[in-house]
Amino acid sequence: MAPRRKRFGDREEAAALWSRLWALGDRTSGLELTMHLEHHARDLAAAGEVARALLVRARGEERIALEHRLGRIERKLRARLGSLE
Repeated sequence: MAPRRKRFGDREEAAALWSRLWALGDRTSGLELTMHLEHHARDLAAAGEVARALLVRARGEERIALEHRLGRIERKLRARLGSLE
């Protein structure tokens, strides 16, 4: 259902579904939610929180990709904080 919502441009409904599924432990939904929070909702703090939670049990290539994503999110957060000073 969430992929269909995403495909048809209803990102907020897709994000709500991803959030509910992530709360139930679905890692794929957690990754989709992280991407949505970072790129569309622009909620970097929440995106970082989900990415860190995913990273706890990640292995191999998934771990490398999540570390890269989290690094990018943290750089964006620092840049945003730096622009507020």
